[in-house]
Amino acid sequence: MQGLGKATSLQIKQIAREVFELFRKRTDGANMDVDVIHINSIRQFHYEGKLPIEVLEEAAQLLCHRSLLVPSSSGQVGTYHLTSLGKTIEPDDIFERIVDRAFVHQLSEVIDQELVRGCLDKSYEDAITSAFRILEERIRRRINAGPELFGLDLVQQAFHQDTGRLVFGETDAERSALFQIFRSAFLMLRNPPSHRYLKGFAGAEIVEIVLFVDFLLKIVGKATSRT
Repeated sequence: MQGLGKATSLQIKQIAREVFELFRKRTDGANMDVDVIHINSIRQFHYEGKLPIEVLEEAAQLLCHRSLLVPSSSGQVGTYHLTSLGKTIEPDDIFERIVDRAFVHQLSEVIDQELVRGCLDKSYEDAITSAFRILEERIRRRINAGPELFGLDLVQQAFHQDTGRLVFGETDAERSALFQIFRSAFLMLRNPPSHRYLKGFAGAEIVEIVLFVDFLLKIVGKATSRT
């Protein structure tokens, strides 16, 4: 870690995980009385003073951003303690199994805000299910459909190239392709998380699926009603 003056986001995440685990060890079990820890103490004793304090502060801020740490009420700069969530969540869940809040926030100016609120800090399965629920509700509103219409039947009513109530694309081939894109999204991405846990997807890939749903939401908004 020596010379790590400007850490990458991946390195910051790894350091944040290490810092989180140190806090957990100091505040659980036999060390229950050690609640407040100064970030510089971690630097001196765990990293032997080799890690720049700025890097550790950034890692601590990331943990605060995820509601795992909070600054100490003593007011001493650089001191933190675990939140209630931090005391209960497992280390494997802080990055690998939760949608990346920091990454999503960087894109918050362009992503559909309802989608951001619906997917943030959710597990993989819940984030994808929430994203497609929002997409379905948006399609229903556009075509004035009731709740009894959902899934592939809803996509058929909205985007079928010949009979759909919404039109997007200048040619029959484009409209047919769009219809298949929506059908494939529901079959491949929306349905599996509703029935079983996902396997083989990393955190960034889950965010990409949410971003793809955002793209579909934009198409729903731009499509015109069939006359």
